[in-house]
Amino acid sequence: MPGWRSRRPPDLWETAHTPAVIAVDEQLGALLIEAVEPGTPLDVSAVYPTVESVAGLVTSLHAGGRRDRAYPSVAQRIGYLFDSSATLYDRNPDLLAVVPTSFYECGRARAIRLARHDVSAVLLHGDLTPGNIMDGGAERGLVAIIPLRALATPPSTPSI
Repeated sequence: MPGWRSRRPPDLWETAHTPAVIAVDEQLGALLIEAVEPGTPLDVSAVYPTVESVAGLVTSLHAGGRRDRAYPSVAQRIGYLFDSSATLYDRNPDLLAVVPTSFYECGRARAIRLARHDVSAVLLHGDLTPGNIMDGGAERGLVAIIPLRALATPPSTPSI
């Protein structure tokens, strides 16, 4: 496999709830990961996970993640998401009637204020959706794939 190096990137999680990285191709920006069995994504599964299994997954990701200040903060990620989503107004002017820009900007300000609490940061998955969570079987539990890593405050953040 040209370009592939067998190594585990130092910035991934150290937990059974993420797949092991077998090889990396930095030029392609690709990872070859271990197979997850049975590997059914939650968005197509007929079985709903328990609250305890989801809590175990999130706790494991927070505790097992390597914090690297090179990752964007949640405030930076929020800024990016709001900036990129603002283009929807250009593409669909009728959106103003549904979500006025003043409401949109109020939401941005609240999200950034919530993200700026000065507490110890944890590594977030960044895209923890049912399509990115797989069934890892009875022993392993839920497995998170395809992270968009960011640093953020733990989930006990006060409301705005």
